[in-house]
Amino acid sequence: MRDYQANANTYSNPLLVANSLSKDVPAKLKEQIMEGKTAKAISGRDLALLILQRFTDPNFNVDFELRRLFL
Repeated sequence: MRDYQANANTYSNPLLVANSLSKDVPAKLKEQIMEGKTAKAISGRDLALLILQRFTDPNFNVDFELRRLFL
């Protein structure tokens, strides 16, 4: 988290990737506001599946899917 805060672009939305996530992660991230934005988290497996989908389907919109996941 500290590395991200030190190097993040102020215009980016914080997205953290982890091996596994407990159910309380969204609530804990809501407590950590970074540059006025709430961080989101996704498991490495889920992110890999999104990337694989993008490679196999050129019309797949990763950004749209990430937004849909975090609504």
